[in-house]
Amino acid sequence: MSLIDKTLPVLDQLLDHVVLAFEQLHQTLTEEAAVLASSTDADSVASLAAYKKQRVQQLELLNTHLTQILAAENLPHSQAGIQRYFELAAALGLSIDTTKAKWDTLQQLCQTCKALNEQNGACFALLSRHNQRCLQLIKGNTQQVSTYGAKGQYKTEQQSRRLFSA
Repeated sequence: MSLIDKTLPVLDQLLDHVVLAFEQLHQTLTEEAAVLASSTDADSVASLAAYKKQRVQQLELLNTHLTQILAAENLPHSQAGIQRYFELAAALGLSIDTTKAKWDTLQQLCQTCKALNEQNGACFALLSRHNQRCLQLIKGNTQQVSTYGAKGQYKTEQQSRRLFSA
């Protein structure tokens, strides 16, 4: 026995919440990118990271609800599962246009957020490497420099430069 006629309105409402949460996450990621590009204000970055963590926790909870809706129809929690859910709902004569449009919007937001998060992560990694190199110079720690020799062989040399002495 199918419960789709009862779960479709729940899914529609759930997608409203998920899309809103992803829009908020997108806004946070955009602000994070702007802060990383313009300054290294640690307080702003920390605040945005905390807000981002809250959005992700909210999305995980909403994802649990989606899993339950799909499980009610014995469908896997996957793209194929949600597509099959929409097919079953349409076969029952239920209107899925609005709900499917929300799902499509959600998929686009997911891709955009993923790209922004990867971009911000790369920026963090670059800043971290830069900070580590600066600390190594200040402390006078040895650095490994990798080069290629005349015959193409890979070699690593140790270099030590102290920026100042105490």
